[in-house]
Amino acid sequence: MRVFYLIDSLVTGGAEQSLVGMAPHLIEKGVELHVVYLLPERKLEPALRDGGAYVYDLSMPSLPIQQFGSVRRKIADLQPDLVHTTLFRADVIGRTVGRLARLPVLTTLANVPYGREQRRYAARRQSEVLSKHFFDLATAQFATRFHANSHAVAEAMGPRLLVPASRIDVVWRGRDPVLLGRRTDERHRAVRRRLGVREGERMVLCVGRHDRQKGLDTAIETAAVFRERRTPVRLFIAGRDGKQTSELKRLIDSHRLREQVVLLGDRDDVPDLLAAADVFLFPSRWEGMGGSVIEAMALEVPMVLSDLVVTREVAGDTAEYAPPGDPVAFADALERVQIVETADRVLRARRRFEQLFTVEGSAQGIFELYCRLLDRKRA
Repeated sequence: MRVFYLIDSLVTGGAEQSLVGMAPHLIEKGVELHVVYLLPERKLEPALRDGGAYVYDLSMPSLPIQQFGSVRRKIADLQPDLVHTTLFRADVIGRTVGRLARLPVLTTLANVPYGREQRRYAARRQSEVLSKHFFDLATAQFATRFHANSHAVAEAMGPRLLVPASRIDVVWRGRDPVLLGRRTDERHRAVRRRLGVREGERMVLCVGRHDRQKGLDTAIETAAVFRERRTPVRLFIAGRDGKQTSELKRLIDSHRLREQVVLLGDRDDVPDLLAAADVFLFPSRWEGMGGSVIEAMALEVPMVLSDLVVTREVAGDTAEYAPPGDPVAFADALERVQIVETADRVLRARRRFEQLFTVEGSAQGIFELYCRLLDRKRA
C-alpha cells in the first residue's frame, strides 16, 4: 500500500507530530509512506525519516500555481494507491491533483476554522479567511472521504464544508506512551531544578504556539489574578513564536510579571515539562483536539481546561473547566485543583489515555481507513 501524504509543513504542530508518531506504526502494517511538504519549515523531517518514511521537500514561500504542477509530477512519479492530505494548502492542492490523477483522496480535518469565533478574532483578515474558506469548500467535493480527529471537529466542519456526516470518519489522535515516559518524583524534581522553580512555588504549564486561538493571553491575565491574590504561582509557556508573540510580551510587561511568567519558546522536552508541572493549563479559545491535553493525561498532571466541546470529549470528568477568555474563572479553577483530591482523577485520566488515545490505536484507525478506500477503488 503506497500512500502519498501531503502536508503543509513539518513544524512542531499537533497534526505534524501526530504524523511523526503514526509513521512507524503505519509502516509496520505494510504502508509505504511518502510524505511531501509544501512550506519551508522542516523541523520534524529527521524524525519522519528515522521512522521509515520517505520525505520530499516541495516547499515554496507563497502559493504559486507551480506547486500544483510539482505535486502532480511527484504523484505521477511515485504512482501511489491513495492521497492523504492534511492542513489547508495541502488540502486544496492534494484534493485537486488527486482527482485529476483519479486516485482516492482522504483529507484530515484537524481544526475548526471559518466559524463565528474565528471571524471574531480575524477582523482585520476577513478577506483572507473568506478566501481560504471558499477554496476549502470548492475542493472538498474532490475528496473521497474525510478523517476528523475528534467528533467535535466532524460536527463543526461537516456543515462548514457541506460534507455529509456519512463521509466523515473520526479517528482520535494518539501519543506514544513509551516516548512520553512516566511521571516520577525523581523526574519531577530534576526538571524543576533545571527550570529554577523554587521550593513551595506552584508550577503551572501551558503548551501552545503564540496565536490567538491558544488563549495564552488569558493564561497571562490569570497569572496577574494570582499576583493580586498574593498566591505564589509561576507560569511557564512552551511553544513557538506566532502572530501573538509581541502581545504576550507586552502583557507580561504591563502586569509586571517577568518573575512570574516564563516564555520557554519552542521545546523538544514537553513531556519533561509536564512531568514537572503541578497543573496543566489549557486556555484555548477553540481547538481541533488538543494533543497536549492527551500528553497531560498520560503524564498524570492535574488539568484546568477551556470548557470546549472537544476538551470535554477528550478529558471527560478528569479535569477542571473554565470558560474561554475568563482569567478569573481560570484562577478559581486552578485554586479548586489545589484543594481537591487529585490522585484518583489523574489515575482515571491515565487509564482514559491508555484506552482511547495511544498512537497504536490512532495508527490502526487510519490504516483501516486506507483499507476501506482501496477496497472501494478495487470494487
